[in-house]
Amino acid sequence: MQSDRDRCDISVPTHFHTTSHRLGVTHIPLLCSCPPAAGQHDDARMNLAIALTAARYGAAIAYYTEVVHLLKRAGPQTGKQRVCAAHCGDLITGQKFDVRAKCVINATGPFTDELRKIDDQKSPNICQPGAGVLTVLPGYHR
Repeated sequence: MQSDRDRCDISVPTHFHTTSHRLGVTHIPLLCSCPPAAGQHDDARMNLAIALTAARYGAAIAYYTEVVHLLKRAGPQTGKQRVCAAHCGDLITGQKFDVRAKCVINATGPFTDELRKIDDQKSPNICQPGAGVLTVLPGYHR
C-alpha cells in the first residue's frame, strides 16, 4: 500500500529541513519541528483535554476572554521587566480580571504578534500565521 508521501510529488519536510539554520532564521531559535500527518491530530480535543486536566488540578478555566493588557514586574535576579499577569476581559459579561502566573508563555498560535503588540507596539512581526500550527512544549517547561 502506498503512503501519502509516495503518492505526492512534494514530500513533507522532516525536522532536519525545518531547523532555524536550514530556514535561515537566526533571531529566533527553532530547534526542530515535525508536521503532523493530516487527520491524526484533533487540536480542539487536545485543548479540551488540557483545560479539563488543569481544572482537575485546581485551575480556573475561562473562555470567551481577551487580553486587555499585560502586567509586568522586575525579575528577582536581573531586575528586567517580565510579564507576570494578563489583565483580561470576559467577552460575554464584560467583567475584567487578572490571570497571574509564575511563568507566562505566549501560546496564542496565529495571534502571537497581536499579543506581542499589546505589550510593545514597536514589536516586529515574527509569525506568519498558517492553519494547523501547533506548539507543544516538553514536560521540563512546567
